[in-house]
Amino acid sequence: LEVGGGRGWLLEGILTTMEGLDPELYGLMKLTAVEGNRADRVEGAGSGRITRCSDISELSGVGSGVILSNELIDSFPVHIVVQNGGLKEIYLDFDGETFVEVAAPPSTGELAEYFKGVEVELVDGQRAEANLKGGEWLKEAAALLDRGFVMTIDYGLPARELYSPERGPTLMCHRRHKINANPYINIGLQDITTHVDFTGLVKSGISAGLELTGFTTQKNFLLGLGILEELKEATELGIGDAEKVGSNRAIAELIMPGGMGDTFKVLVQHKGIKAPSLKGFSFKDMRSYL
Repeated sequence: LEVGGGRGWLLEGILTTMEGLDPELYGLMKLTAVEGNRADRVEGAGSGRITRCSDISELSGVGSGVILSNELIDSFPVHIVVQNGGLKEIYLDFDGETFVEVAAPPSTGELAEYFKGVEVELVDGQRAEANLKGGEWLKEAAALLDRGFVMTIDYGLPARELYSPERGPTLMCHRRHKINANPYINIGLQDITTHVDFTGLVKSGISAGLELTGFTTQKNFLLGLGILEELKEATELGIGDAEKVGSNRAIAELIMPGGMGDTFKVLVQHKGIKAPSLKGFSFKDMRSYL
């Protein structure tokens, strides 16, 4: 089950790979793509093996399996807060000409509980984001599972790094390959994202009956899976070797230190399984950072 998978290319890749890797498991697999964008559901990858729905609430249960999300939680709405003689929340007002921000008491007591739960105390003047929806989604996903894994791939940090005063807010807007930090322009025309607090997800998972399987960077996870074995030897500059070079470059981008390989993290949580050991965490498990 992949939630927020767009047109389903990742599920297609998983399905195709499993067909060659383990035909027996391939025959048993049931795949579901959960995607709220109707255009993506209709125009998505066309495998008849993939069932589609618009929301996780439409599912009665997964039973045994894996619930996967890739760059989902960073897109959830967040509360913007500031420490100013106590925790305040940033609200939006309009002065007749433009949008203005107003700091006032939090809209919910959950915000103070959230920072207390991840053991973070903001310093005076510090501004940050709290993604309460991420924890809510994780609890909803956990309720679907009797036995299996919840796998979260996203960019973010443990709470003590994410909320360090030196780092500052992480809210960013993306439009036409350009980045800005102003969510009050290009209304409805730009993506708004924030870094994921993986400590908060672990805490939410525990309260929902999920145990921590492992946490690491994308680079470390792929190295643990043996991605270096996929590198292809190129000896000449023919068409065949050009394809090999392209494949090697793609692998390099995924594991490059300081790039995507370190920015993206992999969090796996489990339920109904006793002390599972996954190859992806064999290179370096960073759970102690949480």
